[in-house]
Amino acid sequence: MQALHAIIHFLVVIGLSLCQIWFCDRILSGEMTWWMWVGFAANTGVLVFGHFVLSIILHEGIHYHLSKARWLNETLVYGCGFFTYMIPVLYRDLHWRHHATPNEPDDWELIPETLYDLDLVKRRRALLRLMILGGYERTRLYNRMLFSKKFDLKAEVRRRGKIELVALEGARIGVLVGTLILCGWWLGWVAFFLAFAVPAMLGGILTIWLQLTEHFGAGQGNTVEATRDVEPRGVLQRFLYFLMFNINYHAIHHETAYVRGHDLPGAHARWMAKLEEKGKAKPEVYGSYREAVRAMWPKLIGEVRGMSAQRSTADEAGASS
Repeated sequence: MQALHAIIHFLVVIGLSLCQIWFCDRILSGEMTWWMWVGFAANTGVLVFGHFVLSIILHEGIHYHLSKARWLNETLVYGCGFFTYMIPVLYRDLHWRHHATPNEPDDWELIPETLYDLDLVKRRRALLRLMILGGYERTRLYNRMLFSKKFDLKAEVRRRGKIELVALEGARIGVLVGTLILCGWWLGWVAFFLAFAVPAMLGGILTIWLQLTEHFGAGQGNTVEATRDVEPRGVLQRFLYFLMFNINYHAIHHETAYVRGHDLPGAHARWMAKLEEKGKAKPEVYGSYREAVRAMWPKLIGEVRGMSAQRSTADEAGASS
């Protein structure tokens, strides 16, 4: 079922991308009407959401939740890697580190958030770049890991990661060249950016803000305080989160990583009832991502401002001495 969900999603994204190319052709030819502009805006918004969900499909595939057939699971994983600029073998290694040590210094998936030993100015700039550039900034840092001795990656992960990096970049260049050949120079470039590069970037920003909402400012380690959950209140929310493979139930995912996305709502309900029965602490639960962002935002902006204030205080102390 999850593999079918993922395949349908891929087909929808490809279809929306082709529609985007058609809109680009109309824009360059000056034939756009007002309803075409409305359609272009709507198509762009849905395409951005589609790229965002591809990162969640990648996450499901990293856990081998998409299909029992290994070849199908990995085909979908590498397809997502193409669209999201992720290196699957590296991301799988970093994600399992994340499950073992969430929000801790060894949690290299959540960088730069967990690089607590960075200089104050560097950490502040890194967080600001992450907030603005989203997934592009995260993948840039991931790619640097492959060539940095500061990160003790397994030799096989480093070797395969470099191969996958070259292969996926080559595939993207191939798509660009093919688009230029089929569509012509100007339409090709416009279509590549509006149908692929821009939606991928905006979808990556949504992915980063999802991760910040899930973990930033929460506790460290394998505790319920390390994540935030969102419980849907209406039918539309449930449908939207179903399209997102129910990633909103993030605490139970960390508690039992073997549970597939489609099964998370039931697992979450049973787990919460069990915690209630035993009188144990529960994860933070919000009624929407808007509420969760409101809870996370003061901690994020407070840390950025706090780092700036600490730096100013340190500079003043240095000047006075």
